[in-house]
Amino acid sequence: MAKKLKVAVAGLVHGHVWGNVARFAKCRATEIVAASDPNKPLIEKFAKEHPEVKVFSDYRKMLDAAEPDIAMICTTNAATANVVDACAGRGIHVISEKPMASKLDDADKMLKACRKAKVHLMINWPTFWSPVVAHLVELVKNGAVGEVYQVRQHLAHEGPKEIGCSPYFYDWLYSPRLNGAGALMDFCCYGAVLCQYLQGKPKAVTGMKGTLVKDYIRVDDNALLLLKYPTAISILEASWTQVGGFPYSIIVSGTEGSLVTNDKRLHLFDRKNPGGRQIKVPRLPVWRSNPADYFVRVIREDIEMDGFVCPQISRDAQEILEAGLVAAETGKTCPLPLPRPLRK
Repeated sequence: MAKKLKVAVAGLVHGHVWGNVARFAKCRATEIVAASDPNKPLIEKFAKEHPEVKVFSDYRKMLDAAEPDIAMICTTNAATANVVDACAGRGIHVISEKPMASKLDDADKMLKACRKAKVHLMINWPTFWSPVVAHLVELVKNGAVGEVYQVRQHLAHEGPKEIGCSPYFYDWLYSPRLNGAGALMDFCCYGAVLCQYLQGKPKAVTGMKGTLVKDYIRVDDNALLLLKYPTAISILEASWTQVGGFPYSIIVSGTEGSLVTNDKRLHLFDRKNPGGRQIKVPRLPVWRSNPADYFVRVIREDIEMDGFVCPQISRDAQEILEAGLVAAETGKTCPLPLPRPLRK
């Protein structure tokens, strides 16, 4: 039996961290050996739930002491690049939370550092592990709806604070520096990576954002990005003010039909079924169903990643977000690729 891969957790302020830790703790091929965060209450919570794991206030000291094979990074978006650089310099493989960073320059630095060190970098998009989204992507790639002329993704809830996120999470989500934006960065990122994978890089991005309801935050609570392709226009919608549910999350429209996700269901609308029919969604194999088993396979077999989790795809999605933010702030459509220098 192969030796277990040691995992260290760098940062506990990202709300996804607890579910990710549970995944890696359950995985037979990994063991969590250390965790770090400067916030004492978070470290105490982690230590209580995982008393066998060593905890640190400083991630650099943790990396040196624990010598992990994998670092799971769940810091603020703005802090991610520095942690990735520290890991790459020590030859540690990295799994980092979505989006890749708070700005494109940092995403480029992460990519460069890991390529130079020859370590794997995976960006953890929760939608990548969704059987519904995975099957939708497969069907689109296989031509189920013909030539795609629009991808539309709507993601919304009533807001990080309102839905019960930890203050350690929403405090930095509400920071333009630490998050990069507000709902635009938090939710449009999912649509950006989906469009990048299905359609490639757009020719231009138009953006709008605003603080429409939450007068107590310094970032946008609603945003809209329009992605212009030679033969397609895609739409990314984000809201932190939506009360209640919404009937769809993703719509992919093509010359032969449309695919629509609704909760955990997938429907196909075409000329034979103008009223739509539900598509049976197969289960994902275990290795493809969660970040722990997938990343273990990537490391042990030294394979190239595909889909949203691929760092190049995630980096290009970051460029879409950057263009959308620039467009929203200037009121002008932003062409791609982005010129240099980028925003500070």
